[in-house]
Amino acid sequence: MSDAFLRMKSEDIVAQIVPSRPVITRKDRERGVIWRYFVARTNQIDKEVQEVSNTLYTTLRSKRSFVAEKVRWVIRGKLDDTTLMLYTGRWDGEREAVIIPGVRSQNKASIQAASETIPALKLYLSPSQYYLGE
Repeated sequence: MSDAFLRMKSEDIVAQIVPSRPVITRKDRERGVIWRYFVARTNQIDKEVQEVSNTLYTTLRSKRSFVAEKVRWVIRGKLDDTTLMLYTGRWDGEREAVIIPGVRSQNKASIQAASETIPALKLYLSPSQYYLGE
């Protein structure tokens, strides 16, 4: 990011914001998780959000006229929650359900958390977006 860009006024920056999609690397596929970066003008958080690069996110999060969110996004694993019945250790053989969150549930939680800062994210994101399978 150039020094000239960093010194620009917020209005000029808006004209130069280039939306970006995440680039999923082989390492990301192995880990099953990526980071996504979003910005919105402070007066547009209910209406408009842009997905941007990490570099642009880092620059804009310090600008007062922008709100920025970094979102952990799961791309690999079981899509839906898994319920396991585990033995509780009691003498009567009682079991207790344990829910292991799937990709969809984890991403919904990420959307919910980030939407507290930028409500428009709920409109922009789908929990199974970029899902690669198990």
